[in-house]
Amino acid sequence: MKRSILILALFMLIHSLTMGQIISTSKDSLLLIITEYSYVPADTFSLYNKGESLLTVDSIKTEHGYSYQVEINFSDTTVYFNLINFEPIETFNLLPNDSARVIFSNPDLCPICGSPNDYAPFTDSVTFYSNSIVRPNYMLTIMEIGRASCRERV
Repeated sequence: MKRSILILALFMLIHSLTMGQIISTSKDSLLLIITEYSYVPADTFSLYNKGESLLTVDSIKTEHGYSYQVEINFSDTTVYFNLINFEPIETFNLLPNDSARVIFSNPDLCPICGSPNDYAPFTDSVTFYSNSIVRPNYMLTIMEIGRASCRERV
């Protein structure tokens, strides 16, 4: 009896690891390039479900409370939203072995701009919370290259 339970538990573990949903991205960090002449920072990555079950992303949070404009391009539709910490997002799904193109742009850096003349480079991280069996809290780093005053960012 114990042997049967052990074999069944082992089978269930192997099945969940091979047939579950697995979140992955095309890169581990995003780079927003800002210059004094052009402030249209954006970076793109691919979000993958490398598993055999439906992947559900139910929330996305930022580490430092900055907000971003987000565009997610699925094979049949595009979703736009402002990512603002502690505000819920529309839950979205990725089919097994499917992907979506994700664009993060236009960070709102109000939390670090003391006055309009401040120069404020930043680093942030964004965490995707999902039902993935591997890394259900998937984190990406966001970095700025270049400097622009907060006045230019408003």
